[in-house]
Parts: sequence; structure tokens; C-alpha cells
Amino acid sequence: MASNTSNSDSDDRLIIGIDFGTTYSGAAYAFVNAGKKDVISIMDWPGLNGLKEPKIPTAICYDASDKSKFTWGAQKHNGSVIRGVKLLLDPTQPKPLYLPPSTARADILRYGKPPGEVTSDYIREISNHALKRITSSVPSGYVDMCEKEYVLTVPAVWSDRAKNVTLLAAKAAGMWPITLIKEPEAAALYAIHDMSDKGLKVGNSLVICDRGGGTVDLISYEITALEPRLELKELVPSKGGMSGSLGLNMRFENEVCYLIGEDQYLRIREISSFEFAMNHFDKNVKNAFRGDLEEVFYVMFPGGNLIDDLPHNLSRDTWQLKDNAPSKKIAAIILVGDFGDNEYLKNRLEQNHQGIQVIRPSHAWSAIVKGAVLSQLQDKAKVVSTIAPRHYGVAAMVPFVESRDKDMLQSESAIAPTYLNYLVTDNCTLIADFTEMDRKKLKKRTGVDGKIYFKLGYDLVVTIKSAIMNFSLEIDGKVIGSVEAKYE
Repeated sequence: MASNTSNSDSDDRLIIGIDFGTTYSGAAYAFVNAGKKDVISIMDWPGLNGLKEPKIPTAICYDASDKSKFTWGAQKHNGSVIRGVKLLLDPTQPKPLYLPPSTARADILRYGKPPGEVTSDYIREISNHALKRITSSVPSGYVDMCEKEYVLTVPAVWSDRAKNVTLLAAKAAGMWPITLIKEPEAAALYAIHDMSDKGLKVGNSLVICDRGGGTVDLISYEITALEPRLELKELVPSKGGMSGSLGLNMRFENEVCYLIGEDQYLRIREISSFEFAMNHFDKNVKNAFRGDLEEVFYVMFPGGNLIDDLPHNLSRDTWQLKDNAPSKKIAAIILVGDFGDNEYLKNRLEQNHQGIQVIRPSHAWSAIVKGAVLSQLQDKAKVVSTIAPRHYGVAAMVPFVESRDKDMLQSESAIAPTYLNYLVTDNCTLIADFTEMDRKKLKKRTGVDGKIYFKLGYDLVVTIKSAIMNFSLEIDGKVIGSVEAKYE
């Protein structure tokens, strides 16, 4: 097998993308050099008996007597097969009642392996097989010479902890250096790039619907440039999951919080005013809506004593619900993913979004993995602006508590909380390393205990990329220390 590291100082790079899906997984690659940068799917897989497919089942079966041995993918399995392990990487994701229970957790417990380890075993085989197929198609010496980089896809709705578990599994599988990318973002890059010469224009807004085997992800982009490369700007935070109408109630609650502000929102939650409004929305407004954007509904907050907000249709504790917000006109919905080829799904989208074209691009099944590779070909396509999926921050102006002071906090609320409350939860623990810092530049202070301390003022810089956060410590714009994030 080709080595994962380069044996020379060549500028040539080999990008390998892995789409680790709930039901099916695949791989693609591209060589980055002065020549053509074609993105190629791996089509030959063990167990397919000569058939050409861009994906294989996400399945693994361990030998009952030796857990270091296993069959995977489309190979013949003799024993209990683990399927759906991906869903166990983020147990925080709510699962609706209509989904049948998965046996993946019981299967994993039987083998005594955590989900991250099972994931690592599976994607290691995907990666190793991809390298073998690549080496068989070009001179092996050239593959050895190339710097290898990996890209792994993750659902847009996953928690940061789940993304970190996936990242650690990939590292354990020997995939390094590696980048994570949101699945619908990868699909958008490939699908829009593939259609960039077919009438798309700068300013067009597009919705990508990634209907996979376990999750549904939605992401929307505006095309900001087509030449010399495709450039996309994310319009709203990506959404997804498996949600029923309860999600509408949560959206309504977020909108109320955004409308009246956090202080008033927390106050009316303590009285019957908010409960009355929520019940009316749940039992009347939701069921009465038939898709007519001109129709007006009224929600009352009796006894709320809310401050009037006439520009947003709030007056005398009554909110007039109507579609008066400016929005981008959607040019098309692009359907990709494992279930993206389903004709019924396409027909239902067309029925419910009349006037908007629903496009199913060629090779929709492999759009995600090809887009993952394309994301690293910066001269071809790039997402130039993204939106954080949630609010992030740290506690300030509070008594020092060592265990709390190291925490990165998060909130899923519609507006950023201004103080700690039930809407704020822990995201991760940050561990700073100042060992490389020149302490001569720091001021000294004598503490109340008589000991000498260094006074350090710094900026915690959080860079949010497609699917992962990077942390650094800076003073006057210069990096002065590293930060490690630990997720519980």
C-alpha cells in the first residue's frame, strides 16, 4: 500500500475525500498539480464482484473470536453486522418516534468497542482501499511523492463534540492531515460547480437538499462569483436532522425571543402569557396554515405588558404574523444524497415549491464526496462566507471559578444571550499552552498572597471553518500560544 506521507519535497498533492454515510459510504480523489484537476470517484470495491459503484454499504462485521479481524462494506459477512454506527457518534441528535430503533448500539456492546473505534476501523479500510486503487491507476512512485491530504464529511447538524469524535477516529485511522466539511456544503460545491456553465448567474440563490440515509441537511448559498472560480456565500445557518412539527414550535419560540428580547422573553415564560401564545400557535396557527404567504394570523400574549414594536407588527400584546421580511428569491433547489434520486421526493418538492425548479444533478449520489475533494481545490471553487450554526462565547464579569473559567459556552437561542441562563450550555473545555511564550514581555504583579504573578491579557480567537472550530491565543494580532479543546 502507498504510504500516507510524502518521500520528497514535491509541491504535488493528492486530495482524498471520504463520505462516511449512515447507510452508504464512498471515496474520491484528485491530484493537485500544474495539469488537469479532475475529481475521480473510486468505483471498484471489495465484494462487488466487478460491479462499478461509487458507494458501498456502511457496514462492518467483526470476527467473534478475534476483534482485530473483520469484514466491511460489500464483502460477505458471517455474523452480526453493525449498521448505522454513524448515528451513535452524536447521541444528542433527537430521533423522531417514527424511526425504528437501531440495533447498532447493542451490536457494538456485544463486541466491546466504542462507536469511535468502530468508525475508525471502517474508514481506515475505505482510506487504504482508495490508496490502493489510486496507486493502481498511476505510477506508484508518483503517489508516494505526493503530499496527501484528507477531507471527511460530517452532517451539518452535528454537535461540535460529535465532529471532534469523528476527527479523532480519522486520525486513529491514519488519515492526517485532515479537514472536516459539512455534507451539504460539499454537495453544493460540486453540484453548483458542475452546473456553473448552464445558465447560473452571480446573485442566484440556491437551496441544497441533501437527503441521506440517516439525516436530511439543508443549506442555502448565493453565488458571488463564477470566474475565475466559483465563490459561494452562505445565506442562513445550515439546518437539518429528523424533525417533526415540534420543530415549528421551537422556531416559533426562537422568533418570539428574537422579537421581544431576552429579558421580556424570560419574564413572560414565568407567567401564563407565553404558554397561552404557544398553545394558540400549536393548535390553531400551525394547522390553519395552507401555504398562502398573504394570509395573516394573530397571536396574543395576555397580560404580557410587552413593549410595542410596530415595525415588527407587535402592538398591545398582540403579534401579527405575516410574511413581510425581505428574502432572497430562490432560483432552484438542488437535490443530492443517497435518497436524492427518489422520484417521489422530487415530485413532492415540486408540488410544494411551485415556481422553483428542482434540479437533480448528474452523479447526485456521489456529489458529496466529490464536493469534499473539490473544496480543497481552491482555484476551482470556494465558500467565501459561512454562518456559525450557534452562538459561542465565554463567561465574563463573573467570580473566578477555575473549572468554569476554561469553558467555551454555546447557545442555540435565536439571539446571543447577554448573561448566563438556561439557554447557555457547555461546549468544550479549553486548555491553553503558554510554554513557548516569552515571559520577559509580561508585567509582574504581587498577589494578595505575597507571591509574584504574571499579568496576561490576550484575545481568544475562534475561527469557524466549514465543520470545525480552530482556537488560538493572540496579543496584538500575533499568536502567542496554542489552545486544545476537550469535549466531554
